[in-house]
Amino acid sequence: MDAREAARWINNEFHYKPGWTITAVSDLYLGLGMIVRFGFSTVNSDRQYALQGYPKALDGLVETYLETWTIEDYKQLRNDVVGFIVQLELHEVWEFVRIGKEMEAPFHPHKDECTTERREFWDGYVSAMMDRV
Repeated sequence: MDAREAARWINNEFHYKPGWTITAVSDLYLGLGMIVRFGFSTVNSDRQYALQGYPKALDGLVETYLETWTIEDYKQLRNDVVGFIVQLELHEVWEFVRIGKEMEAPFHPHKDECTTERREFWDGYVSAMMDRV
């Protein structure tokens, strides 16, 4: 798919939930891909703020590069963008799950010591979901 066409489609046709902006800019140098930017409102997830009820608002911005030359149609483009949104939302789940009055974060994605617990949970969850199919 042409990078300019893909970026135009994302900017004009693709919509997600309130508080999010998704924009795309084609790679003007090579024309083989585009930068997709995901902007969203969130709060600072640091434990000190969790204990205070998350008073500190933030504007999140995440960028990714999509190689559009590998994308054949709008359905595949849509699926690639949705897949990235799922990754972003899952990251937020890991970041914001808190336990107890001390607001411990057993799955926090920015803490190396939580990697094993995240992996164990995820492997068990995926396995259970596959058993249902």
